[in-house]
Amino acid sequence: MVDKIHNITKWILIILLILSAIAGIMFYTGTLSEDTLINMGIGLVITAAVITIVGALFNIAAKPKSAIKLLISTVIFVVVFGVSYSLAGNQLTSLQLEEYHITAQTSRLVGTGLIATYIFSGLAVLVILYSAIVKAFK
Repeated sequence: MVDKIHNITKWILIILLILSAIAGIMFYTGTLSEDTLINMGIGLVITAAVITIVGALFNIAAKPKSAIKLLISTVIFVVVFGVSYSLAGNQLTSLQLEEYHITAQTSRLVGTGLIATYIFSGLAVLVILYSAIVKAFK
């Protein structure tokens, strides 16, 4: 059952990828307007997100032990973003905020995203190094 759901989900996501590529080609050839492309993109993102979430829920229902890994990953993700948000601040002056047409909160959220990206990149490098060291000693 799980393999069947996995195959169906995989093919639906492949079809969505193909539709995205066709929409991009149509946009660059001038046969698709910008507004239509944006609306298609929003629809495709929402569809892909729903399918991914439903597939993950089916996987958790089929293999309850996998829920522990998902919970740990979610906690790590939330902690990293919490730390990132607490470290981020508005680095722009009020004149710059007005010039860029953004708020102080938007500036802080951008900083949060950047700091989280730095943290996740650092963690990825550490995992790669750890994996290489462990593999060398086996």
